[in-house]
Amino acid sequence: MSIIGFQRELKICIEFKVKENVTSYALHSSIDLLRGDDSRLNLMKVPVNGCQLGKLGTIANSMLGVFFKEMRRISNLPLRCPLYANKLYYLTNYTINPDSFPPITIPMQWILTLRILQKQNYVGTLYFHGKFYII
Repeated sequence: MSIIGFQRELKICIEFKVKENVTSYALHSSIDLLRGDDSRLNLMKVPVNGCQLGKLGTIANSMLGVFFKEMRRISNLPLRCPLYANKLYYLTNYTINPDSFPPITIPMQWILTLRILQKQNYVGTLYFHGKFYII
């Protein structure tokens, strides 16, 4: 994974392969706000079927929908399973467009956590940490 910074715009790039065909996997997603004392306030926890990635970006009026819509836009992840063994999958230049959120969005720091499970076994975790601020 690499993180590229350019004029206050951060982009995330991830590449991975799976060892064997993946016919199902789950994403346990949560969005937390960071408070001034570094404690977290959970906004939502949503378990989703990773094999339905094509539908995840259509979650209307949701921070989670914005994240998954961008994931669909910049990746070669299939819209449904399987993920094929030894194929290079990528998320390239992952960014969040501030225009995707309502103009009344308050300044805040947030963390999106995606826990990946296959057949109830933990595979890995992706953390996306960001900040909304008034310019």
